[in-house]
Amino acid sequence: LLKLMIDQQGLKINQADVAVVDASVIESVGAPRRKALEVSDEGEVSDVPASKDKDATGVKKAGGFYPGYKLHGRSDKDGYPAALPVTAAHGHESQHLEPLLEDLAEGVEVLADKGYASAANREAIDRRRLKAGVMYKAGRNHPLSQEERPRNHDIKSKRRVIEQGFGTL
Repeated sequence: LLKLMIDQQGLKINQADVAVVDASVIESVGAPRRKALEVSDEGEVSDVPASKDKDATGVKKAGGFYPGYKLHGRSDKDGYPAALPVTAAHGHESQHLEPLLEDLAEGVEVLADKGYASAANREAIDRRRLKAGVMYKAGRNHPLSQEERPRNHDIKSKRRVIEQGFGTL
């Protein structure tokens, strides 16, 4: 819907040669860090439950627990958003790449961080005849090779547009 609205206004050309993908946590309004009280019509004061949002799920990030949702995003190389699906927060971003690949033309390069580094995601990109620009992930006793390090650095510098977009939201 967002892409359709942008296209209808003539703000961006439909076909991009690069698609940048990522995910970000959206905290629920009733997050535990926020202290709030509820006052009834009779004037009784009570604590607000940890989260009034029954659909929100939690995710552990940077040592903290955050109830909410996960916003997945795809933009072009200039940062114009093209897809912004929302899922439960507890799901790993790597499981939600395929919906972000929909409507991409053959040959588009998909830039993604190492959270998307999996055989299944690389296969999904290949199956759609897209170019894989997924960062490599180092493993225990398996450091990045001399070829993988500069490639990751190049992808990282191009991906900044989606990070900036999430920061703006």
